[in-house]
Amino acid sequence: MKFAAKLHSFVDLITNSSTEIFINFSGLVEPLKEMINASLVGTGKTCDDIFNITVMPEWAQDDPEEWEAIKNNWRDDGEGASPILHFELKDETYAELGNAVKKLLDSIDTEERYC
Repeated sequence: MKFAAKLHSFVDLITNSSTEIFINFSGLVEPLKEMINASLVGTGKTCDDIFNITVMPEWAQDDPEEWEAIKNNWRDDGEGASPILHFELKDETYAELGNAVKKLLDSIDTEERYC
């Protein structure tokens, strides 16, 4: 199982003067790992045993070879490609936990709407 969640969203608020708001969700990585670790108490496993969690640019899903070549030098500088939180389940025994994490992350609405 693999899935991804966008980490940035953008709001363009039109008033008498235009305002742009950028929301960065990348700070949720460590609290999410802590939540997963808490759900694994007593199993002898940690989040890192169950998931590969990677912050990467959205384009990397479509070009894994290019991503492999640059991933150690890539940093999200807030400019350019939208970063995503990419999850890969390592142990299918925990597919139900993977589905719960996916459901949680999918609940974040990043849809663009125009008024």
